[in-house]
Amino acid sequence: MANARVTSLAALILLLGGGLVTIAAAWGFELIGGYVPCELCLEQRVPYYIGLPLTAIALWLIWAGRMNVFAMLLMFLIAGVFAYGAGLGVYQSGAEWGFWQGPTD
Repeated sequence: MANARVTSLAALILLLGGGLVTIAAAWGFELIGGYVPCELCLEQRVPYYIGLPLTAIALWLIWAGRMNVFAMLLMFLIAGVFAYGAGLGVYQSGAEWGFWQGPTD
């Protein structure tokens, strides 16, 4: 169980750090760089707004030694939220590369 705890902590720390850097870069491009994001770009941020606080909660639970069913279910929920975000990214990439029609707004 100790190995699972360490592995979970490491994965959540990497996810939280990487996610914070990613969303900070998106805000940086918008606020500092002057880029205006499209509606789909803004929609792609939603999984970060949901997933990062959930990741922080799961990290706290495991850090506090509460590696229980709730923490495990929370990690599955986090994986689902970011999988949805990855799907949005694939959709936007395909639309930008001309593989399929993207949003018209």
